[in-house]
Amino acid sequence: MFKQMLAGVNRKRWSIAMVVGALYVWLTDFLIHGMYLKERYMETAAIWRPEADMRQYIVHMFFGQFLLGAMLATLFARGYQGKGIREGLRFGVLIGLFALAPLFVTYAVMPLPADIFWTWVVAGFIQTVLGGVVVAKAYSKK
Repeated sequence: MFKQMLAGVNRKRWSIAMVVGALYVWLTDFLIHGMYLKERYMETAAIWRPEADMRQYIVHMFFGQFLLGAMLATLFARGYQGKGIREGLRFGVLIGLFALAPLFVTYAVMPLPADIFWTWVVAGFIQTVLGGVVVAKAYSKK
């Protein structure tokens, strides 16, 4: 099945796009969550795991970030049409909208402060749109 998923995909460019995508996700998540929202997360510590517990799950976080980057690259490569930045933007918008849907469900069931929720929505959408461009550039022939 995996072989069929990569049918028609340039595996060398796909591998590069996966690594670049995963690094992009890691870096932008760090900027958004590790820097921009850090103080706000500390102010709302009661709704998160204690920091010591989070460290135990760091592998899960890195795996999730890698998986997100890898899937961005894989989905992009499968639909690649060679249309450059516009293709990456379109892909990023579609994936961004898809990724936002669960945030609204989370907000409905979790006592998440509105400012954190809206930061997740806006920053996450921008992150994903730009991620589409990054993956498109990494996968493109040029």
